[in-house]
Amino acid sequence: MKKILIMSIILVFVATGILVAKEKGLLDKLIVMLTQKSEKKEEPVKKEIATDILDMDGFIVSVVKDGTPVASMELSFKIIMTVEAKTELNLARSQIRARMNAMIYDYLDKYYKENMDLADMKKYLIEQLQRVYGKDKIIDVLYAFYYIRPAA
Repeated sequence: MKKILIMSIILVFVATGILVAKEKGLLDKLIVMLTQKSEKKEEPVKKEIATDILDMDGFIVSVVKDGTPVASMELSFKIIMTVEAKTELNLARSQIRARMNAMIYDYLDKYYKENMDLADMKKYLIEQLQRVYGKDKIIDVLYAFYYIRPAA
């Protein structure tokens, strides 16, 4: 009998506490807090893009100053692109090579006329390749000057 009386008193206190909390709006806040903690926050899944590299070697460029060739340099490029783009563009390798050759000469022409920085060539090539082949396909361009030799 004592246990039933104690349980009844506890139940009355709990019910009174719930009613007071509901009246003050605290019950809703408590429910929100409890549900937020129990739910796992799902982070957006970052979709990784499968990439591949298209090697473009052996671009020999003459450096011309005041209309006369002063040196030659060999450039090598690695075009980082999506796997789908590599499959598509690998078939048109000679076309890409011709376009890149034109882009390089165009850039070097601007470089000498407008005193551009040679380091901007990467940005220029990326912009041009993305314009031609699609922004979502071309990711980056890495390049290296193999050597510069005096013009013969």
